[in-house]
Amino acid sequence: MLGRSLSTFIPKVLLSVLCSINSLQIAAATGAAVHALSDYSFRGISQTKGSPSYHIGVQASDIYQLPVFIQVDAYKVHRITDEDKSTFQVNYALGLSLNPTDNIAARIGQKWYTYHGHNKDDEHIRSKERNYPEWFFQLSYQQDTQVSVFYTDDALGTTNARNIAIEIRQMFPFWVMTEFYGGRVASFDDDKLKWDNDERYQYFGLRLSKQMDAWNFSLAAEGTSLNARTDVSRNLKGRGERKLIATLGYHWPTYNRSLTP
Repeated sequence: MLGRSLSTFIPKVLLSVLCSINSLQIAAATGAAVHALSDYSFRGISQTKGSPSYHIGVQASDIYQLPVFIQVDAYKVHRITDEDKSTFQVNYALGLSLNPTDNIAARIGQKWYTYHGHNKDDEHIRSKERNYPEWFFQLSYQQDTQVSVFYTDDALGTTNARNIAIEIRQMFPFWVMTEFYGGRVASFDDDKLKWDNDERYQYFGLRLSKQMDAWNFSLAAEGTSLNARTDVSRNLKGRGERKLIATLGYHWPTYNRSLTP
């Protein structure tokens, strides 16, 4: 009960702090971005059932010259069943950004995934019941090679369903930024959470992106080891087939897409 209360309370505190940074003229590097997406994919699985989405993000780093960062991201997502309408996913992140050497950087912290707009009459998918925290750790080399680990012991509010994800990204700064990425997601409690009747799956992708002043355009080809229709226990459904995802974004000064894994 305490953990679930904190999952609701801490994001509100982070949002309040982030909103206060500019108004109180707190020393920090701040940024914001908006994106239009042809599909919102989270670790290879569409959260919009293949439909368009949008993203709004705000962040602050180097707060009072400390290695601390805060980020808030909001996405339009699709509700659980085919009959449901769209809703929103709001993610909050708080972490430390460390640079032990000139070439190596590390980020460690916690994310809170929150869901809004669900049907309150359905006891299985109340938004507050789906909210959950997740720990993350990322190690990067020269900002081009990244290895990230994510862990939660309450995935999608499934009552102690432990879940781990490991992701690798390799970027090549050609005329267009070329990024290869892939990951493996596994459930330690497949009686509470699984994908396509399996306790694990893999995802992979290739993204090409181009930055032009404040504008950013990217095109990604992505796929998973899942079947075309992924049925995750506790009613979460997504699309697991191979797909193309186009994104158009506008970034305000100092916005860093790699601030949080």
